[in-house]
Amino acid sequence: MRNRGIAGLLILVVAVLLALIIPRVLDPGENGRAGRAPLPAPPPVGACLTDDAGGGPPTWELGDWRVVGCDKPHTVEVAKSWALDDPARLPTPGLTAQSAAAECLLAVDTYIGGGLDFGYGKWFQPLINPVSRLLEAPVSDRVNARGWTACVAQSPHDQTYSGSVGHLGAPADRPSAFGLCRMATLDISCLQPHDEEVFGLVSGFEPLDLSRPATVLGLLPPRAELDSQCQQMSADLLRRSVSDWGPVTGHLEVSRDGAQFSRPDEAGVLIAGYLNFVECSIRVGTGLTMSDSLVGVGTGPLPLQ
Repeated sequence: MRNRGIAGLLILVVAVLLALIIPRVLDPGENGRAGRAPLPAPPPVGACLTDDAGGGPPTWELGDWRVVGCDKPHTVEVAKSWALDDPARLPTPGLTAQSAAAECLLAVDTYIGGGLDFGYGKWFQPLINPVSRLLEAPVSDRVNARGWTACVAQSPHDQTYSGSVGHLGAPADRPSAFGLCRMATLDISCLQPHDEEVFGLVSGFEPLDLSRPATVLGLLPPRAELDSQCQQMSADLLRRSVSDWGPVTGHLEVSRDGAQFSRPDEAGVLIAGYLNFVECSIRVGTGLTMSDSLVGVGTGPLPLQ
């Protein structure tokens, strides 16, 4: 019986020693304290990521995302990110998908510079049109099926691009993939053949009687003034004189929204009119297309084909 007692005691001692030693061998920790394997870190803000989908559409759920230089072709840019153990990590418990999407949209807007100055009678330049998404960590960076998350900016047509949209110094510096282009009135990537590129949008109240002066809040400037503003805006964005546009021409498109209504002027007199939307764009002649955005083209050759 005594030998059995000694044997049992030895087994207990060995088990305790193994419990103490094995974790230290696997993860020695610091200052004598047992440690744990570090959680995979999220990509930092401004990081450019690509997935290894072989050039196909991004595999959002299970993509093998990796960081690359922003001067290399990539799919998305990180606007905000959270580690797995961050209590603010999206999606947080109880937060709806719509709320998470709204937070990502705000994060991306802040990342690209934010502060859109858009109002009646003011031109808005849709030069950067990012799509915001909540990106999940790849399987290799997950612990128990969970990992870091990040709000990312991607081009509106899921195209890879080089460059960055983070805090641009000038709109003309943005990658072409983020422009607003069309082919036969259909929205398309500016990296694909297109016959129109939109540079500006403005909306405002237009009186029914254009011959009568009116001082109404949000009044749309006269057509001649809008046309002049459009030409100047386009020349500034191309960084090229209007006289050197070749087959490229400026275009002003006016559309009317809804039925006639009245708005008071400064004297309180009701003025009848409409809410109009105006687009400023450039187009090429029949039989020609643009193969890239014309923003920032300067005095170099126009990308026409």
